[in-house]
Amino acid sequence: MTGISVAASLMFLLLPNVDKVKVDSANRAPMGEQIKNVFKLMADKRTRFAIPFIMLSGIIVSFYSAFLGTLVSNSLGTDDSTDVSKKLSYTLICLGCFEVISGIITGKLSDKISVYKMMNVATMLSMLGILFSFLGIFTSNYMVCFIISSTWGFCDCFFNTVL
Repeated sequence: MTGISVAASLMFLLLPNVDKVKVDSANRAPMGEQIKNVFKLMADKRTRFAIPFIMLSGIIVSFYSAFLGTLVSNSLGTDDSTDVSKKLSYTLICLGCFEVISGIITGKLSDKISVYKMMNVATMLSMLGILFSFLGIFTSNYMVCFIISSTWGFCDCFFNTVL
């Protein structure tokens, strides 16, 4: 991941210089009107379907921000912070790898399948992630944490790519 980040950053050196765009502050809408436009967009029939999926995407991020660490700690049965952080990093690496795999698969599928069908698949996968999370709570098995993190990683990128 570091190599990819460095390579992508170095590619910015190859971009041509672009003249600065002057922003005319007289033509900008006031802040209150901009906020009102956001709520109009959320109430629009064409975008309303995406709101639950945006919320599910937030739930996934909160899962691996807080719950996964607790789950790994409980599965190891120890309070040794170095051991827990090392094992947690392994599960997060697994999560990141499955996000990349999901991005590749979702990118190819999104050209062939409608957005609504893709969101249905993403919802079913997130339900599978919830079931695996309950399995992880009740079994306290470290290997189950890898299954859980891979499912949530796949779902996270799936939602974000389709959205």
